[in-house]
Amino acid sequence: MSDTIFKAGLQTYGFEFGCNGKIYSTYFSGDIPQGTDSRILEEVHRYLFKESSGAICSYLEKNNIKYHHFHSGVETLEHGRIMEKADSLLRSRSASKIESRLRECSHYYAAMDHQKKTGSSHYTGCYYAVKRISDADAGISGCKVIGQTYEENDGDLQGYFAIRESRDNQCFYDIEKITGEPPLPAFGCVDVLNLLKNIDTVENVYQAKKTALR
Repeated sequence: MSDTIFKAGLQTYGFEFGCNGKIYSTYFSGDIPQGTDSRILEEVHRYLFKESSGAICSYLEKNNIKYHHFHSGVETLEHGRIMEKADSLLRSRSASKIESRLRECSHYYAAMDHQKKTGSSHYTGCYYAVKRISDADAGISGCKVIGQTYEENDGDLQGYFAIRESRDNQCFYDIEKITGEPPLPAFGCVDVLNLLKNIDTVENVYQAKKTALR
């Protein structure tokens, strides 16, 4: 699903980055050069998620890339909603169940790093990276997800990890999945944006850990 193979034409772009109780979103449309998606993610990687919209706008302006309808927003991250979305991304067979904002963008990228303490020694959380492309002009569509949900109780960490792909934006299939002790740790050192940047080349747990662990 490399972004270097798409035809020129007006496309819609969506970027969402979640952490620290917030989701930072950016949307715009434009006829941007090949490979720009990857370079935007490289630029965002230099900043905090809360600075992502400014980083994206600055990159477009600095490189004289024409764009339209640029808007950004911040919303409070609701624990139940984000865990439900993560679970759907990692387990649902139907790609059509992904929420509408993904379907409205021809190029959509998301990175999530979320944890919540739900008891004195009980935590739940999730990570995920999502790349979704739907380019009717080029006849290309697909979605790839790498993520993990987890629960830690008195030091016992259990969870679910999956690498999944939908080549037609209709039905997901699992490339790899793990139930039980998850491969990614619960706190502190998971680089979800690096996982998103390299999502096309990650095909197994070893590559995911090597890419995501700082």
